[in-house]
This record gives sequence, C-alpha cells and structure tokens, in this order.
Amino acid sequence: MESDIYSPCIQRELNILKDLDTARKGQFERLKESLHSELITRIFDKYPEIEGFSWTQGTPSWCNGEPCHFYAYFDDYTSIPVKLKSNEDYLCVYDRLELENDNEIVLKIREVLFLIEMNLYKQMFGDGAEIVCTRDGFTISEWFED
Repeated sequence: MESDIYSPCIQRELNILKDLDTARKGQFERLKESLHSELITRIFDKYPEIEGFSWTQGTPSWCNGEPCHFYAYFDDYTSIPVKLKSNEDYLCVYDRLELENDNEIVLKIREVLFLIEMNLYKQMFGDGAEIVCTRDGFTISEWFED
C-alpha cells in the first residue's frame, strides 16, 4: 500500500524493513524449535523421570537506580522448577518441586540453556514470561517480577 506522504524510495525501504522483520521472526521461531528438538529432548532422553521444567525471564522494573537489563533466570542463584513423573501437580507458580541447585538434572538443564546467548531468549519467548518446557514443546505465559 503506497502513501502519498512517502516518496516511492522511502516506501520501498519501509517494505524491505517489514520483510526483514518478518524473516527475523521466522528465524527465531526456527531457533526455538531447534532448541527443543536438538537440545531439550536430550534432557528428557537422559532423565526419563522428568516431565518438564520451567524458568522465568524479563527485565526488572527497578535496579537500585542502575539501568535494568533483560535476564533469563536459570543461573546458579536461581532454582529451576522441575516436575518429576511421580509428582501429581505441575509447575503452577506456587506449587512445584524445586530441586537443589546442585542436582544433576538442574545442572544439565542449565548447561543446555546456557548454550544459547541470553539476549536471544527475549526474542524467542518475550519479556516478562514464564516458560514451561515439556517433551511436547514450550508453553509461554506472562510473568511479572515483583
């Protein structure tokens, strides 16, 4: 759709940017699929006793006056909720099994998640999200840090 406000040259550039943005979004969807199919499934294969795990990610709203930066919370200081097959309830925010940070399963999950650069998680899953990962894929829901 052309506008009489923009010159044809600017309109062409805007269309190129729109096409690039669409292609970029497609690339992040493929990266998300590869993350699951190529890496995450190895965790489920190695540890058949787990059904899923989750993490949260976002940009804090306050950082003691410092600039706030996006972060995915699956580092050594944050527990990763893991659902074992023997546990009936699953990954609701307040009712989940949290394995110790030095647990072999948690260490392997972290190892796999850290293979992807931190800034790509925002592009794949969004800012302010809780990601639940199961054998079937990812479920993304809104999450806000208090």
